[in-house]
Amino acid sequence: MDAADIVKKIKERKMIIIGAGMMAERLLIALQRLGLSHMVSAVAVTNKKMDLWHGYRVITIQEAACEKNVNYYIAVHKVNYLELYQEAQRAGIDEIIDISMCIDALQFGEVLKTKVEICPQEILCAYKKENLFLASRCYAIDSYLRNDYHGWETYLKINSLFCTKTTVKKRAKAFAELIENWKNNGYCNTECIKVDANSIVIDGYHRAALALFSKQKWVCVDIYEFDANLYTETYLEKLINFSVADIEKAGCSKEQCKVIEDYNNKLWNE
Repeated sequence: MDAADIVKKIKERKMIIIGAGMMAERLLIALQRLGLSHMVSAVAVTNKKMDLWHGYRVITIQEAACEKNVNYYIAVHKVNYLELYQEAQRAGIDEIIDISMCIDALQFGEVLKTKVEICPQEILCAYKKENLFLASRCYAIDSYLRNDYHGWETYLKINSLFCTKTTVKKRAKAFAELIENWKNNGYCNTECIKVDANSIVIDGYHRAALALFSKQKWVCVDIYEFDANLYTETYLEKLINFSVADIEKAGCSKEQCKVIEDYNNKLWNE
């Protein structure tokens, strides 16, 4: 099922989104872009901890199975997909629409240019100098390679601002695998980093950080018509405005904040 088919489905019947993480938030942004936000009936989760999420009612997957005249859309990161899918099936939800294969087309719209070679510094300069998100990832790579647990722990704490502890561990494992692959085989440009028309990263933050860290002369990007700055009160706004205050909010010490600030200055001065 491609993006056009999913949009047609959404227009036909109210929807329940299974998942309440970054992938689900990406789907909400896509619906906002398409003018279909009103089609969301509820957000279904395995463990309900709140009544509302981004203004939508939160229900358990078991409760979702009792809803009438709705379609179910699973919107979770690939590391959590099987667990949530099986949970939904056990609850009696048989027909589940997977949006993962076309989430980019849904959220970002038309691709303006594909496989464009740009300097990683161009990505860095798309952000304000005080933005520390890419620097925090570069510091994590450096810490991993030096077997510095405290530095890697900083990365884990920062990630906890965006996802659950379980997902943090799974994503950290995937990040470690990305670093190991680069260490053994060199930087891979097979999968393009996705950026908006202003060179803001919209997908591929870890690969962008790895390109900066390893001083690649160029990286391959897909450029979308999407404008990340338009979507306030979402994870995109958090990433675009990620500052030392966010690192402190994650529970990092002043010393850890200072190290990342220093690392960011190093990136900008190279």
